[in-house]
Amino acid sequence: MVSILMPVHNTAQYLPACLDSILNQTFRDWELIAINDHSTDNSKQILEKYARKDPRIRWYSNDQKGIIPALEKALQYSQGEMVHRMDSDDLMPVDKLEKLHQKLVESGRGSVVTGMVRYFSTDQELKQGFIDYGNWINKHIVRDTIFEDIFIECPIASPAWLMYREDLDRIGGITDGIYPEDYDLVFRMYVHGLTPKGISSVIHHWRDWPKRASRTKKEYKDQLFFDLKVRYFLKYKYRPEDKVVIWGAGRKGKKLFRRFQKFGIRPAWVTENTKKVGHVIYGTTLSTPGGLLHSSRQVIVAISNPGARADIRRRMEKRGLVNNTDIFFFC
Repeated sequence: MVSILMPVHNTAQYLPACLDSILNQTFRDWELIAINDHSTDNSKQILEKYARKDPRIRWYSNDQKGIIPALEKALQYSQGEMVHRMDSDDLMPVDKLEKLHQKLVESGRGSVVTGMVRYFSTDQELKQGFIDYGNWINKHIVRDTIFEDIFIECPIASPAWLMYREDLDRIGGITDGIYPEDYDLVFRMYVHGLTPKGISSVIHHWRDWPKRASRTKKEYKDQLFFDLKVRYFLKYKYRPEDKVVIWGAGRKGKKLFRRFQKFGIRPAWVTENTKKVGHVIYGTTLSTPGGLLHSSRQVIVAISNPGARADIRRRMEKRGLVNNTDIFFFC
């Protein structure tokens, strides 16, 4: 059985369509554990109605407040051998669970299965940033390089994965108490050695709307993403005997430098922008990459332009630097 964990907070306008998309699944062996997270609209009444309609749907109230305790409570009440997360404002294609289940059975334990996503909106024009992010996720699924750029963005959409419960338990459960909880979970999949298996078709319809949590909640601000990346780098990838070098002195490079300082690391700092070379920022003089990039360095690239990133990647690979060991792309 597949256990679907779903926090619900003030999504009444989209919740019936979401629940109908679950009920319409071609794969039938599922349970839905919905946690009402102090909704002030009629989400609770909608959950009650659907729970009366189908015994596979159960709902509970969140004792605390927020997505993390809601997910933890949902997992506690779930019983399935496999675990999946769903967002209450999104939609499942009719064969989503069937495809995920089939792929996970084929892949076996020690795997996490995911698939392509499609952003949509019925309320506003889609922002290009969301479109680009969805395309980036889908590109890595098609290329079978899901974890290759994990330090750039979260490479698995939060409502688009399936894994065995025992594997979820092994990596520390549905959350580690850290926001952004979806990115933290995927980092734990990565560092604990789960093998990602992709489905090269759309298995999730991801809704964008003005009150979407990633737009409105303080738990999803940029600095928390940078903190999470730095924390996982320092815990699992950092070589204390080597020097950390940040490459890039734009807005994100500056944010990243401050994040490392926050964790007690003072990196070297390089840029290929000749107008910035020699400048002192946060007490550190910017220099050209030159001789700083050798085997006793770990390079953190903070450059957003995809073309520039690809050029740096090619050049560093020629010098023998290994991705996610010697060189890391953080944005």
